[in-house]
Amino acid sequence: MGVQLLTTSAPETKGRVERFMRTAQDRLKNELLANGINGIDAANTYLKQVFIPNYNQKYGVPPGSSRLAFRELDPQMKRNLDYILAVHHTCTILRGVVVSYKGKQYLPIKPDGSTYTLPVGIKVEIVVTCDSRVISMLHDNEFYGLKQISS
Repeated sequence: MGVQLLTTSAPETKGRVERFMRTAQDRLKNELLANGINGIDAANTYLKQVFIPNYNQKYGVPPGSSRLAFRELDPQMKRNLDYILAVHHTCTILRGVVVSYKGKQYLPIKPDGSTYTLPVGIKVEIVVTCDSRVISMLHDNEFYGLKQISS
């Protein structure tokens, strides 16, 4: 999808954010005290109406480009978005036919509609969408449908 995630937990690489947080914590506390603000509602109002606008005016920098970074999703990806954004959970086949996931049991189904049978103890991946819908089972790089048989 053209998305690359870069992460780090080293504070040295987040200098600007770390400096801002230290500055904001020191300055905001002192400004609230100097203005006699001691309640949460008054502090939130001051933060929105005074502190943030002043900080942005002094330190704000316009973006380097106004060009949008979004692009149209490839049609093939659009059709398979549930699979691309899915979470894969490893489960074990029970009794040669049934796979259990979160207390529910499912029958793996081949594309022709027949039951896909595997030996007991085989590890498979259950594919679950971001909104927790179980959509398929993955075994040996092949996807199989799942039919819920108990809840």
